Formats: sequence, C-alpha cells, structure tokens
Amino acid sequence: MRTVDPRNHSNSRLRNGRRTLRDLLLPRSPRSIDLELTDRCNLRCGMCWFHGEHGVGDVYRGRELGTDEVIRFLREVAPSRPSIYFGGAEPLMRTDFPEIAGLAAGLGMAVGFTTNALLLAPEISRRLLEGGLDRVNFSVDGPPDVHDRLRGEGTFARAMENIRAFLEVRGRGSARPVRATVNVTVNPLVAGRLVETVAALRDATGDRIDEYRVHHLWFVEPERLRAHERAVEAALGCSAAGAAAHLLPHSYHIDVSELSRETDILRGQPKVVFFPRLHGRALAAFYSAEQPARARCTAPWRSVLVKPDGAVRFCPDEWIDGFELGTVRESKLADLWTSADAGRFRRALAAAGTFPACKRCSWLR
Repeated sequence: MRTVDPRNHSNSRLRNGRRTLRDLLLPRSPRSIDLELTDRCNLRCGMCWFHGEHGVGDVYRGRELGTDEVIRFLREVAPSRPSIYFGGAEPLMRTDFPEIAGLAAGLGMAVGFTTNALLLAPEISRRLLEGGLDRVNFSVDGPPDVHDRLRGEGTFARAMENIRAFLEVRGRGSARPVRATVNVTVNPLVAGRLVETVAALRDATGDRIDEYRVHHLWFVEPERLRAHERAVEAALGCSAAGAAAHLLPHSYHIDVSELSRETDILRGQPKVVFFPRLHGRALAAFYSAEQPARARCTAPWRSVLVKPDGAVRFCPDEWIDGFELGTVRESKLADLWTSADAGRFRRALAAAGTFPACKRCSWLR
C-alpha cells in the first residue's frame, strides 16, 4: 500500500479530497448483501472452496444465526431495499430457508440463491415460488457422466428431476417472474464437452431454463497466493488464510484451445452467457499465470458479506477472511457499513487497486 508523505501538503490535500468524494458517494447502506445462512452441504465437490480439495470446511457448525436472528436482521435492512443473495454452501440444508427467503421477498427485497437442486423437493419449490423468489442458480458440472463423477452417482438425474419439477411449478404461476439459470463451472472434465453439456441441459429441461451460464472458476496459483497473503498483511494487518481454499487443484489442467473453440460455438447459441465474458486472447490470459487485473475493485462501496455466524466482511469466498467489521449479532449493519474499520478497508483497497489474488475476480470485468 502506498503511503503519503505528510510534508507534501498538496499531495495530502489531493488524497484527502479523493477520500471525501468517495465518502460522499458512499450509499448509506449496501445495495446488495450476500447472506450466507450455512456452510453445510450435502455434497463434497472437488473444486468447492468449502468442501473441496483445499476447502476450509464448515467452521460454523453450532454457531449459525438462528431463524429469529436472521428475521431480525432482514427486518433491520429492509427499509433500504438491498438485493439479498443467499450464499454459503447449500442453503437448503436449512429447513427454515423457504420461510427466510419468503420473508425477505415479502419485505420488498430481490431474492436469489444457488443450489445443487438435490434437496429441492417439489413442495419446497412451491413454497419458494409462492414466497416471491426472484432468481435461482442451479449448479451443474457437465453432461451426466461428468456431473456424476464429480458429485456422485445418480446426482445428474436427481437434479434434473427436481429442476423440471421447479419449472413446472413456475409455469403454473408464481408471486414474481422467476429467472432460472443453470451455472456450469468450467473444469478439466467438462472443457471440450461444453457444447454437449448445454445440449444435454436443453434436452433434460425442455429448454425452459432462462440462461445457461458458463462460469470460469476463480482460482489462484501458489506463488500468487503467497503474494496475496503478504499484500493483505501489509495493507490491512490481517491474514488471508482462507484464500488457500482457491489454490489450483493438483488435477486442474484446462485445454484452452479446445475451450476457446467451444466458446466460439456457444457464443452464437440462444440463452448461453459467459461469466466473465472471455474469448480469444482474454480467455487464454485468464488461464495463464500472467493474467492481468483489468479494473479496480468497487465491491466495498456497494455490497457486504454476512457469514453464517453473523460476521460481516467485504470480500467473499474467504479471499480476505481475516478482516471483519463486526457481527450483526452485536451491531446494526448500517453502523458497521460506515465504521472506521470499513473506511480503513476501503482506503487500503483504493490505494492498492486490487490485491494479487483478485486478478481473476469475475466481478472486475
């Protein structure tokens, strides 16, 4: 992080002016909240930063926010109408999830979540749709044999059965228009079979899915991880131990030329999107050690993450897990959002632009 020489008064005034401008532009509350209800999951997928090869595991067992605590929090933030994304591992591991999601929607907030669909029984689909769900992402890893190899035998068929049931209930009408996305994370087994994967999904769902998203996994190499940990310690005085959950798996090798070929084919197909949108040289760079950062991070000026125990952070998915603003069990989110620690994080990030492991962040593009 760059420092300011106090003897350079013009430089000091310039920097203070920038901070003041940022403070003036800062909304009174976050526009979006990633509320992780649980880190528990019914699966153990190799690429997952919770339960995968390098995953951090479920460290919140016995410490999750209770139903009443979540309801209190949602009522507290509702007046500012943030969008709510229920993240974490598998939200449907909590039996109170339909109630919580329905309350958030009933309070006027846009509500979305991601699921592997194995626990999405028809009755749960009905409750979620009647409650006012806005969007859902279904995680699928490839055609049936690839998905089953990564998630367990028979999981593709079971997931498709529940997704079809969800789409059928949606087709009979719901409280709001609900956008359904299938998210396919690029992995070594599916690279070269993406066209086949999309075709299989169209067939299995009757092409009633609104969006087939090809998602490039955010990962980090060992050398860049070490640089990230040093930079975070220098700028924020905390650790980033959880970032190791995103280390490139030992078995991870993507045939970029084949991936590029398939990307070109899929770009012309309806309802297929890419996250981030990469092709050609940008795609090759993403999977190389020389991947550059193309933008500055603005996330702490618009969103926050609430962990299962109520701890509030800015950076998702354990990338800077050592820096916490406090907990919603003890403080109002609005107070944490404008706290001195929040300002310190924003200033450090403004000076750094991005930290080393942020180079592949999907939200920078």
